[in-house]
Amino acid sequence: MDVWQMSLILNDQELFAEWVRDIKTMAHRIISMRKELYRLLTDEFKTPGNWEHIVKQIGMFRCDPTRVMDVRLLIIGG
Repeated sequence: MDVWQMSLILNDQELFAEWVRDIKTMAHRIISMRKELYRLLTDEFKTPGNWEHIVKQIGMFRCDPTRVMDVRLLIIGG
């Protein structure tokens, strides 16, 4: 999104309200996906390790310190 588009959204009440709704929808979707991933890793697959960082994280992006052995365990099912 460029400056012109952002200016248009921020200066129009209807567009701004729609943008806020979209941001909230996206945030809730990210949170629900993280909860489901956490549930799968801990409850369903019993993946060893502490996965709490997945649900405690704030923001859209995450960089996990995943080791090669962790990935192998996820692939073969532990």
